[in-house]
Amino acid sequence: MAVTLSEFLNQTAIATEQGSPYAAIILKCADAADTTDSNAVDLPWIKTSTIQDTTDSIDIEDEANDTFTLAGGKRTGNLELTFMQQDASSRNIYNTLRDYKFILVKEMSKGTINGKKQIAIFPNCKVVPSLDLSLPGHEVKLTVKPMIAAEDTTVDLAVLTSNFYNTWTGLATIDKGELVLITEVAA
Repeated sequence: MAVTLSEFLNQTAIATEQGSPYAAIILKCADAADTTDSNAVDLPWIKTSTIQDTTDSIDIEDEANDTFTLAGGKRTGNLELTFMQQDASSRNIYNTLRDYKFILVKEMSKGTINGKKQIAIFPNCKVVPSLDLSLPGHEVKLTVKPMIAAEDTTVDLAVLTSNFYNTWTGLATIDKGELVLITEVAA
């Protein structure tokens, strides 16, 4: 699909209020089919989040010292969530989730952008089992490693019923080979 500059230049898509403190996980069962639990579990209140999706480039030089960049480098992801809650469950979340794979769904903004609401879906995640607790302030930082989806993953957004600013319905499908899907739905 050809993309033109006019498809990116859209003044109505500029938002002054970004972010949402809400995210949820859907646990994957420890079976060969990687089936999911039917319930979403809300994560603690999020102060900040950082999403990274990086593909390494491969540079090679020829005999004339000309450099060529090849496609197909290693793709890695990282999601850092800083929680504001100070309860023991929030502080131990890295330990609680260490043995599980899960789908993580992060609401991207409190309101709409260009008349649409946005959500990020990570279809295949593991927690980095490490405690990062800041004192004073008591903020807990959780690092999640999104992994490449081994197969197409469909998420029923209707299970995200509590604590989100927006109401989510319908299905979202993340293609095999993807780390994250950032999608928007009409408000």
